[in-house]
Amino acid sequence: MAELKKAFEDSIDDYLAFCEAEGVKPEKPYSGKFVLRLSLEEHKLITVAAAYSGESLNAWAAKHLVKEARIELKEVEE
Repeated sequence: MAELKKAFEDSIDDYLAFCEAEGVKPEKPYSGKFVLRLSLEEHKLITVAAAYSGESLNAWAAKHLVKEARIELKEVEE
């Protein structure tokens, strides 16, 4: 197990050294969580929309954010 841990740490060190040599920022993993600040009215509006669709606020928001991001990025690519 110690051997595996050492190999993992070495690979991270190699990656960080590569990034530094290339002058790029290392990629960090995403947590899957972020805070979204809304007005009280906006919060109520999306909560009602989520309930109307039968989804949790989180599921509704995630679905719509991903959909809009895909549309936005497709427009940028064209």
